[in-house]
Amino acid sequence: MRSKRIAAIVLAVGMVGSLGLTACGGKKGGVKGEKLTDEAAWVQALEDTASTMNATIRFEISQEAHLNELSMTEAGSGVLEIADGKAYRFLEGRSTGCYEDEGKIIPVDEPIAIEEYIVEQDGVMVEWTKQNDEEWEIETDCGVNAILGDVTEYYFDTPFVQSFMPMYSQFEFDDGMYTYIMERDNVSTWVQLKYVDGRLYSCDYEYTYRTIEEEGELVRTDCVYFVISYGDASIGTLPWEEDSSEGNEEGGEEVVQPKPASEGLEFEYINGANAYAVSDIGTCEDTEIVIPAQYNEYPVTQVRYDAFANCNNITKVVIPEGVTVIGERAFQECKNLVEVVIPSTVTRIDAQAFMYCKQLSQVTIPSGVTVIDIQTFWFCSALEEIVIPETVTTIKESAFSDCEQLARATIGSNVTKIEDYAFSGCENLREIKFNGTVAQWEAIWRNDELWNRRVPAKQIVCADGNYQY
Repeated sequence: MRSKRIAAIVLAVGMVGSLGLTACGGKKGGVKGEKLTDEAAWVQALEDTASTMNATIRFEISQEAHLNELSMTEAGSGVLEIADGKAYRFLEGRSTGCYEDEGKIIPVDEPIAIEEYIVEQDGVMVEWTKQNDEEWEIETDCGVNAILGDVTEYYFDTPFVQSFMPMYSQFEFDDGMYTYIMERDNVSTWVQLKYVDGRLYSCDYEYTYRTIEEEGELVRTDCVYFVISYGDASIGTLPWEEDSSEGNEEGGEEVVQPKPASEGLEFEYINGANAYAVSDIGTCEDTEIVIPAQYNEYPVTQVRYDAFANCNNITKVVIPEGVTVIGERAFQECKNLVEVVIPSTVTRIDAQAFMYCKQLSQVTIPSGVTVIDIQTFWFCSALEEIVIPETVTTIKESAFSDCEQLARATIGSNVTKIEDYAFSGCENLREIKFNGTVAQWEAIWRNDELWNRRVPAKQIVCADGNYQY
């Protein structure tokens, strides 16, 4: 039984390992390549490339395997940066195709997302890796993915690069490019190199291998394209380095590393949007929820209705930039939720999203939101101040009802409708500021006996004067 062999052919070769070598971006146009004087200059150019301690490599890669009706493809692109004795690699791609398992054809369509830091610490190679949604982890004795000695040695001084060195005479130079073509038995190779300022600038590589398996002819093709730019890379702080909570020696500001995304959350794919919504707390036990900006290679753009409703252990939520919608009852009755960070990209906060969040003491409504929906902040008893941005036009029924500690409210000048009970029961609300004129306030659709029922404020402070009740 062949079971998954076609998948293993591609996966075992590993985009993880191959992409450590490669990089992309700049196939079209770009810098004119130069002709090297002789083989010695060729060898020197590669050695100078390999000794570089600061470089950015942008890459594209694909690996395909075909056997009869079975096929697997891995394709992706990313960036590798080398600087300050460290290396950082980021890759996004996708694995597609099908394999056979116990006589059944199994389709595959899976994302590939890899982020990696490598550095030598105290004589030991340390690798920090995140693949797809698996957690960050620190490994020692990293093997093939480690940097051996010189941080660039693994990425440049490899059999892939070395194989070009004895073949200098087999390359043809034309229009700024060195090109090598080889067809032999069951193997074909095409390589195109460009050199600039005495160092390797780009490589375009295609390798095809054919062999006869028991089940038929297997054809595998590897394609790599990368471009190197020198001297502009910067790695920055490594993920596992401790927060400098004690400040630096010169008394500078403390540097606080961002909290990593929470794990165990559940997500739903949004049909037709190439995006995901966080849909449930799942197995996550964090008290501070950090929603990731991406899931399965696609952006997270929504917090689904009821996603975190009645999660009483949550004290803080950080919603990432890119999220545009917070659904109905998304955080309803999170009774211990004190703080929520809403990004500037949010344009819609649906009804009852934060209803009964009785410990919620601060929230910022982003510019871009146009409607404060029904009962959005009803019974947010600890909320002391609210600023309604200029983009809002409507404050719906009971939006801030029974926010008992609410003392100050600022209402944007573009509000044209305040529905019944919008601020009803806000018994400490003594200061209401309206950013428009008295005339604009008078023109707002509202019922002055209901929208502010049991509110002690007797005037609205407008830009050109006060409106008295």
